[in-house]
Amino acid sequence: MIDESRAVSIINRYLENENSSIKAQFFPVSVYTLTHNSQLCDILIDFLGDLYVCKGLDSNYEENVYGAEMQEAIQFLAFCRGAS
Repeated sequence: MIDESRAVSIINRYLENENSSIKAQFFPVSVYTLTHNSQLCDILIDFLGDLYVCKGLDSNYEENVYGAEMQEAIQFLAFCRGAS
């Protein structure tokens, strides 16, 4: 399982680089917010999943470093969604 602070750091880094309504509504996220808001977890899982398809795979459709860290963050979000 990924460390909470690492997961939040990854999520906030990707949110910070976005120009979307998700950033405007939720940036920055915290462990407390994620563990008490399953709807936010679902939104962020969708957000990171979309990014994963665009940035997480190389030209041979192999997972790259960014994809691996996105997967870690998604797993943490799934855990939080189940806990809230």
